[in-house]
Amino acid sequence: MRLTVVAGPVRWILVLVVAAAVALPLAAKDKKGKKAKEPEKPVPVEPVWPSPLDPGKIDPVFKELPFNQPQEKFAMEFRSRLQEQLKPVLRATPDPVERDALNSKMLKAIQEVDDSYTEFVGQQTGYSVSVVSDEYQDMAGESLYKYAYAENTAYFLFSGKVLWKMFICSESNRDFPALLIALSGIFGDPKDVQFEDEEKTKPVFASWRDTTFELAIEPPKGIFTCSRLKWTYVPLIETVSQRRTAAATAQGTGSLEDSVLKQVTEDEDADSGDIVDKILEKKKNKQK
Repeated sequence: MRLTVVAGPVRWILVLVVAAAVALPLAAKDKKGKKAKEPEKPVPVEPVWPSPLDPGKIDPVFKELPFNQPQEKFAMEFRSRLQEQLKPVLRATPDPVERDALNSKMLKAIQEVDDSYTEFVGQQTGYSVSVVSDEYQDMAGESLYKYAYAENTAYFLFSGKVLWKMFICSESNRDFPALLIALSGIFGDPKDVQFEDEEKTKPVFASWRDTTFELAIEPPKGIFTCSRLKWTYVPLIETVSQRRTAAATAQGTGSLEDSVLKQVTEDEDADSGDIVDKILEKKKNKQK
């Protein structure tokens, strides 16, 4: 992954820039002398490329991903991207045995992505106690692919069989302040930054947003040690929310086991002791 940052203590100051006011043309008036309401700018149905928040800026394999496109199209295109990524390496490898080994490794990676496809239809998948436990909802027409590489794992989430979110769990970027600085250099100053201290030295959240994408980042938390990077396709947020509301109304808010597992994964002290004991203890307390 191309999110390499310099480790170690980082001291930095977030500078708030107040944008200069831009004069806007006066709206036309109707016959009664009232200002006519200007039409709202439509939100694009398809991603606008090139996008300032394109995840391809951190890794070419993610460039201009087919957001709002069918799951089958994503699968086909992502396979092709992994193959293209290997071609320069094969050309630079004269040894046929090494070339064959590299090709086999690539085919294995593609197969692992294909095999990872999961539809959330109420069955036990293990994701309810994963780093993406809050990124999907059962019985709401959602699914995902997983792509593990180096010290990172990318999750591609679908709603209604179309791609609407990409989530990266990055073990290689645990120094969150340094990661924030690195991403600010790539995507510009974030729209929002939140801190856990009054001195504003410990950021715990940052986000960027335009009409097409929202990029949000968070530090490691709970039992997971990776920084979290999340790209959400803005035009589908309302649609996904409506699907989830309808599913929750029809099916309820989820099983006791799932709610307990999700709570345990977010406990600050969950990295100590036996996680199974904590789950059983919480289940027992819930049932009292």
